[in-house]
Amino acid sequence: MSCLHLESKAHRTAIDETTGLCGVCSQIFSFYVSPDTIPSEDDSDNIVCHFHIGPFRYVSAKAVSCSGCRLILGAIWGSVGRVGDEETLKIERDHQILYYAPPTQVNPAQPARLVDVLETLFSIVVEPGQTSKRKRAAGSIIRNGRLGMKVMSDFRPGDEEACSLAESLAGDLFFRGREVPATLDTDLLKGWLHRCNTEHENCLLPDEQQDPLFKSSMVRLIDVEERKVIMTAPKGQEYVALSYVWGKDTKGILTKATLEVLSSPCSISEDPEAIPKSILDAMRLVRDIGLRYLWVDSLCIIQDDNLDRVQRMAYMGSIYSHASLVVIAASGKDAHAGLPGVAGNRKIWQYKQNVGDFPLITAQPWVAQAVKRTTWNTRGWTFQEAALARRTLVFTENQVYWNCQKNSYREDMTCEMVRQPVEINRTISSLWGRKGIGRGSCPTLKYCDRVTRFSEREFKDDGDALWAFDGIFASQSADFPKGFIWGTPYEILDTALLWTAGYGCGGVQMRESRHEVYDDKKGAILNLKVPSWSWLSQRPVDLYHMCEEDVVSKVSWHRPLFLACHATPNTHFISPPGSTLFSDDTRDDGSVVRDYGLLRFTARTAKLDIRRAATKHKRCRCRGEHNHEWVNTTVHDTRGRSIGILRINAEFLEDKDTRLGECVVLSANVTDEENEVCKRSIVMDGEEIVSKGNVTHVGVCEHVKTYNIMLVEWDDSGHIAKRVGLGEVKPKDWENLEICEKHIVLM
Repeated sequence: MSCLHLESKAHRTAIDETTGLCGVCSQIFSFYVSPDTIPSEDDSDNIVCHFHIGPFRYVSAKAVSCSGCRLILGAIWGSVGRVGDEETLKIERDHQILYYAPPTQVNPAQPARLVDVLETLFSIVVEPGQTSKRKRAAGSIIRNGRLGMKVMSDFRPGDEEACSLAESLAGDLFFRGREVPATLDTDLLKGWLHRCNTEHENCLLPDEQQDPLFKSSMVRLIDVEERKVIMTAPKGQEYVALSYVWGKDTKGILTKATLEVLSSPCSISEDPEAIPKSILDAMRLVRDIGLRYLWVDSLCIIQDDNLDRVQRMAYMGSIYSHASLVVIAASGKDAHAGLPGVAGNRKIWQYKQNVGDFPLITAQPWVAQAVKRTTWNTRGWTFQEAALARRTLVFTENQVYWNCQKNSYREDMTCEMVRQPVEINRTISSLWGRKGIGRGSCPTLKYCDRVTRFSEREFKDDGDALWAFDGIFASQSADFPKGFIWGTPYEILDTALLWTAGYGCGGVQMRESRHEVYDDKKGAILNLKVPSWSWLSQRPVDLYHMCEEDVVSKVSWHRPLFLACHATPNTHFISPPGSTLFSDDTRDDGSVVRDYGLLRFTARTAKLDIRRAATKHKRCRCRGEHNHEWVNTTVHDTRGRSIGILRINAEFLEDKDTRLGECVVLSANVTDEENEVCKRSIVMDGEEIVSKGNVTHVGVCEHVKTYNIMLVEWDDSGHIAKRVGLGEVKPKDWENLEICEKHIVLM
């Protein structure tokens, strides 16, 4: 595959009278207007898949006379609106299936010709440039019209039976564009749901009998038929959950004062002044697709009862993972935006145009691209709600997308008519691709990816952050059976501690709020300060995307400090530093799911000179305001030699350019290689010697690339340290320092 640069032709306005295309579009749509142009199998590597077509202003100017430019312009306007005149465009040919008729027996000399464009999909991309630092999707163009008739009629003219068979077979193999109506077609949605229920075993719901939420009967639901809140939902009840954005002015509906009233039939008003439109539309949607119950936080959690709120936040992951369907309200900026098309008309955004003999129609970007710039995609709680959902209906301004474990459907394409799953690009066609929510095969990589993406999200109350990620790490409990401490897996502590400030601009938001948990022994809510070593302490962060095999621990870990009492089964909590409630009681690590405490370990430390580096930060793309700044520094030994780098909280330098600090070596970054000194453990398997596990690296071997170090500051007692920054040093330079070994309690 190759790319073609057409920028030099972009300004030319001449139009081919035969095809109605400009010079640029004649290249893009060459197969459609030159039916005798047949790509050779030998030339498959040279088929152009990317077309660089220059600034948007040229496309806009030629759209009056060029049908291809009108399609491109229609796709852009229908998805992202107008782009900057000087922003440059690229057309990506993602997918194309052409059918050529071979020479006939009557006239063997007749050249093969194009009979039909069975499938085609062009994606329009705004390229990075002076006005846009990152590329973004800007709509698509797809083949429109019915399937299959022209193919068989070319061989068997007049044979209606053969043509009908061809049409039905083609419908199983190829997908086309589809016009999106102003009002949502709920029959289409019901068809998607029915197909998933009957054909997709992977989408079956988990056994709720094993979930503590459903054992405790703590689920409230909205009965959309009787328009009331069911205070204790029957076990095994199928329901839909709503994922949406509250917005600044939205208030909770279920309160202590309205609790009794809202449990009565017809008590939920249909007035959008009383109930946000997104909730009203979700209730109508649930009823229209043949279901009855809906879960919405505003009506299913008592908003002014702190105890009820804290208890139920611990089960939010279960709510969304057990829902039959999660409806995502990704349009608008708050709960009053509604679900477009459910109650009222949507704008008509599609544009249709023939190129040659073939009808084309504009389409939206794939779902991960469509939600990327929405307010919904910035909120903290919505990350978990989508990640844990087994299937979703995503409502955007222009259309609805379906995602389940098996398939991705959408209103503007006939994807559900194809028997095989449409896998154009799983990372963008699904919410759960790596560029969406972040699913992968390696447990450590998956965890690191999710943490990094989640840390970009915003909260009204930063104290909710851990609860909003609780379901994520609970879903990986099988990967990390020893459990989690402050959301960090015990098995990969050495890797998970290697986070640093995200984005590279230097600005971060420190989470000042405390994490709230309910202690059922005391019947009270505990407010816990997030420790400095946890990635939860700030946003955003970058967590090194590496497998744990690439990191070798250089510390001796000890049992963390926990509070002696249990708040919920298999859970520990810490009290403020200096309390006498710290405990070293033994416990069964295999049964622990969630822990809260201070890390303890023995490690080697050294005093180093920390100097501010003369580097510029990247352009800031953070959301929200900063309240702290991280800076790049260099690390120097007593002779002034630079031996490494650190990224630290700027407050440490106290407006100076240099300061002495104490660094702890945490781990080593290694390559998975062995030699006569560094050996991989082996076991005998019959007569075969099988390589197992990691290489055991000896000393500062050639495989150890760098040491990971943490800059720490001690409290007034000199017994508890906090993290200030993270960086790397050269191993041999570290070993030549004046090193001492210390027992460290890290807060």
